Parts: sequence; C-alpha cells; structure tokens
Amino acid sequence: LAAAGAPPDDADRARLDHLGGVVMIRSGRIGEARALLGRAGELARRVADAPLAIDVEIELASAHVALGDLAGAIDTARRAIAAARQLGDALRVARGELALAFALMRRGVVAETAELLDGLAAAALPPVERGTVHRNRAWLWLKQGEFAAAHAEAERALAIARGAGDPTLLVLAVSARAAVAAESGDLAAGRALHEEALALARRASLRRAEAIALANIGESCLDDGAHARALQCFGEALSIFIDVEDRACEGDCRVNVGRALAALGDLAAAAAMLERAHELCEATGRAEYAALARLHLAEVRLAQGDADAARALAGDARTRLDQLRSHAAWRAEHVLARAALPSGDRERARYHARRALELIDAQRAQLRVGATDGFDRATRPVRELLATLES
Repeated sequence: LAAAGAPPDDADRARLDHLGGVVMIRSGRIGEARALLGRAGELARRVADAPLAIDVEIELASAHVALGDLAGAIDTARRAIAAARQLGDALRVARGELALAFALMRRGVVAETAELLDGLAAAALPPVERGTVHRNRAWLWLKQGEFAAAHAEAERALAIARGAGDPTLLVLAVSARAAVAAESGDLAAGRALHEEALALARRASLRRAEAIALANIGESCLDDGAHARALQCFGEALSIFIDVEDRACEGDCRVNVGRALAALGDLAAAAAMLERAHELCEATGRAEYAALARLHLAEVRLAQGDADAARALAGDARTRLDQLRSHAAWRAEHVLARAALPSGDRERARYHARRALELIDAQRAQLRVGATDGFDRATRPVRELLATLES
C-alpha cells in the first residue's frame, strides 16, 4: 500500500498490525507478536475502535502466556472482558474468558478455571470457541486424574475441530486426545496421535505447536523406555521454545530434559537441569511444572543417596500437587515411601505407600474397561513396594 502511494491510515494500520500479531502468535514468533499487538492496541484506541482494541487485548493475553508472564496475561484478559461487557458484546466476553481460563489453568488456579469453563460450555459459541472450551476442559480433568471425563471432553473437542477447518484448533484437539490416551496408559494410541499432531503443526507452519508435539512424543518415548529418543525429542522442542521466546514452555520442557537425563543415568546433569527448570517455572508462574521439577529432583537426590534431601523435596512437591489437585500426587507419595527406607523407618514407608496406592486405585477406577494395562505397568512399583513392606 505504501509503495502504491496510498499508505494505510491509522484504522487500517491497526487492523494490519492486529492480523500480523495473530499470525506471529500462530507461527510461534511471540516477541514480534507482542510488539505488533502493542502498536495495534495504541492505534485502535486512538481511532476509538473499541471492538478491535478488545481483540488485541485477547491476543496479547496469549502472547503473555507464551512469554511466561501469567500475571500480565490474567490482567490483560480481565481488561478485555470488562471492556467487552461495557459494549454488550457477548462473543468477545466469551473469548476473553477463554483467554483468562487458559492463563489461570497454566498458573494452576483450578477452581476459577473450572467455573469459567463450565459457564462457557453452557453458552452458545461458534465452533472454534466451543472446541477450545472442550479441549481445555479435557486438560483440566486430565490433570486431576479424572480420565473418563477427560476422554469425553477430548472426543468432543476433536469432533468439533475436525469439522471446523481451523488448523490451530485441530492440532490442540489432537494433542489433548493424545495426552488423555497416554496418561491413561494407552501409549500406542497416544504416540500415534502425537505424531499426527506433529504432522499437522508442520503442515500449517505452527512452530510452537510443533515444539509441543515433539515434547509430547518425547514424554511418550520416556514412558515407553526409549530414553535416548526421548532426550532427542525434548532437545528439538527446547530449541524451538527458546527460539520463539516461549519461556513458559521452555521451563516445562527443561523438566522433561531432566527426567530423560536421569533415566539415562546422568544424575548430575539431571539435577542441574531440574534446578534450572524449577527456577524458570517459578518465574513464569507454571505451578504444575514447578512442582514436577521438585518431584523429579527428589527422585534424582534419592538415586544419589541423599534421602533427607529427597524427603524434603518430595514433601514440598506433594503439598504443591495437592493444591493443584494433580493426578501426579501419588508419585510424590511413592518417593516419600522410598526415602523412608534408608533410615529403617518401615512404618512411615508403609504409610506413604498406602497413600500412593489409594490415589492410584481412585484413578484406575476412571479408566475405560480394557485400557488399564499401561496404567498398571506404570504404577506396579508402588504395589510391589507395599507388598514387600507388608510381608
């Protein structure tokens, strides 16, 4: 337009910068997205385009999440919701609430996230927004070990996404369905779906989604015992997260790199990586992965022979995971049980092993019939430990 001698006015420039910001977020260039969206917001306010200013705020909330500024994301989403309510724009209110729910979920604020998503699930929304609601509900249920509810929500999200024609939603929905399968113990189905998500992300040039798919494939490899392949996938994902400035996902990914290093026997490198991961997750407000970093560091310290450090770290992780209603809490109990053994405290070890088994059995009851083999393999060490302690 400028070359044609008709440069855009402020209103057109605001729309162009907003569109540019959307494209940059989808392709994973988060720093550039924030700069474009910041300028778009200023211009939208200057020309008094209130709907566009709200749209910009909603996209900025997504950028803040990726950059690890969850407090900024939450504040920005709340501003967008308030402005949309003033306009009486129900759809933009819903989009703002979706952005807010995602930021709160990433921060581990379970109750408010659930309340927002429940309200949105009951609303009449367009397909993309409706699919996103079900996808986020699937994640919320999954993280609490409610596998049956998570499976139902993921199936709804995937059915909507396949008909909506939105590549970003499709990748997210496939990834959610894959995560439910993998966490429920169906590693083969989970891996196939993660591979599908990776192919879809690459086809649409969604670099951040590509990195998330690679990290998910790495987790599935780690669960399947392919530790070297897992470390390779995590390394590729970490490079992309660093490149696109996604500090929140970088912290999450570093936790998994630490797990892979520990599984390969490099305990010193694993401990250093998990310490760094914990710092980054704390700095970006990633409560869940900050807790998991403490949990996996406890496992490393126990393997290094430092039961006291392991006990302190696992106890802290257990408290954090309880606050998040996380399905991973049984793992912390398992570490606490093992950490009691070097001092000969079998009674304490039995106590924690029993608590771990109670949590495991509650989750197992949520699995579909015939889908328990993988879950049973993952949790067998707890049953074996308790059987030994009670013999």
